[in-house]
Amino acid sequence: MSRNKVKKVSIAEASRVVEEGLQISDANRLNGLQGLSRFRISKAKMQTRESQRMQTKYGSNEARVQQLNNKLEANENYISGLRMEANRATVETEQVDERSWVAKGRVYDRRGCPITGAKVSLFAANGKPIKQVAATISDAKGRYRLVYQASDEELSKVTPSATGENAAGVRINTNVTGASDNQGSSSGAAVNSERYQQSVFIRAVDRQDDSLCTDSTLLVPKLGQCNYRDLIFDTDLSHQLVSDIDKDRRSSRYLGNASTLELHDLKNEKTSCQIDEMRADRCVRFKSIKEAESLGYDFCAYCFSKAKSKR
Repeated sequence: MSRNKVKKVSIAEASRVVEEGLQISDANRLNGLQGLSRFRISKAKMQTRESQRMQTKYGSNEARVQQLNNKLEANENYISGLRMEANRATVETEQVDERSWVAKGRVYDRRGCPITGAKVSLFAANGKPIKQVAATISDAKGRYRLVYQASDEELSKVTPSATGENAAGVRINTNVTGASDNQGSSSGAAVNSERYQQSVFIRAVDRQDDSLCTDSTLLVPKLGQCNYRDLIFDTDLSHQLVSDIDKDRRSSRYLGNASTLELHDLKNEKTSCQIDEMRADRCVRFKSIKEAESLGYDFCAYCFSKAKSKR
């Protein structure tokens, strides 16, 4: 009776196969998100047309009109969530050296519009700022990146795990360490927790109105790792972004309205196009007509001609 031969596979080969499988899964997930987003955008287009028809026939105060508008609002929020999730899916894995810790992500308003110029800082769990990590400003796409670089002295304070790795967390909040910390609760009870002292959160503040801010969930920094967190303002800051988006969107010739799936040619813009009336969170820039057509966009009858438009 012959024995089955067992093929020996190296750890490197096994890791390669797993990594390739993860990359395929990530690509499939991104395609799924983009496909669902296209479906939802098409649905929003039909809901908008139906709402306009019903408002003309029954008036804006009609219960059925308000009910449909509520559904349209919910669908637009769903589209915003899909957009943010697709952005997360396209983030490349960052290799961080063993002396550093990185936190990055994007800052959005509740409509899913990227917030430009928000101040992003790191705080200890008890709400005190961490001075060892410099604050940063979100860029034109709402992206931010915070970096902690451990010194030799700080590395000596890290408690290694049983595996010899720095898995117990990095004490970057040394300015708030002590025998006990206070969470600021009504009871004023002191907390003496190793995990609590090592936990941190990320805060984004709108620089035009510092009363508007949002915090991430708690996380524990670890050397050699990169944590991703999106920060979402619970308000609509689109009115503050119009000028920036207006500048940005005109850097591309073709501009789409995500609500109506209508494509405009900014080099042949007409007054009737009402480009300036478009909501900031519905502006989608395209590099080419083909790219817009692949997503189901139709041509504006004013800047592309009635013959080319199917509307």
